[in-house]
Amino acid sequence: MEYNLDFHTRKVLPILVLKFLKLRQKIMKLTDVSESYTKTSVIYKTKRRNFVRFEFYKKSIKILFFNSELFTADIDKFVRPTKNEWGSTALMKFVSALDIDYIFKLIKESYESIL
Repeated sequence: MEYNLDFHTRKVLPILVLKFLKLRQKIMKLTDVSESYTKTSVIYKTKRRNFVRFEFYKKSIKILFFNSELFTADIDKFVRPTKNEWGSTALMKFVSALDIDYIFKLIKESYESIL
């Protein structure tokens, strides 16, 4: 089976898919970013390393951040610390009520922390 964006987004609520796609556009505008797919996620990385991973569920999307333990942009405290086999250090649940610009600020902070 080939994993792609459609494989992941077809199992998610349509409102979340729309928000994710808008967020994806912003991510892909960052310098030297590539997108890859696994059975469980969509990963964004630079040439050096991953900076964010998305896992898709019916009513939410889990966002895992890499190498960014302190999120100064997370004034609403949606991000919580984590450690897992992929090396992420923080996660948050993306639900339809969350603002895309707010989430992108956090992703950009993770991106900038690995440059």
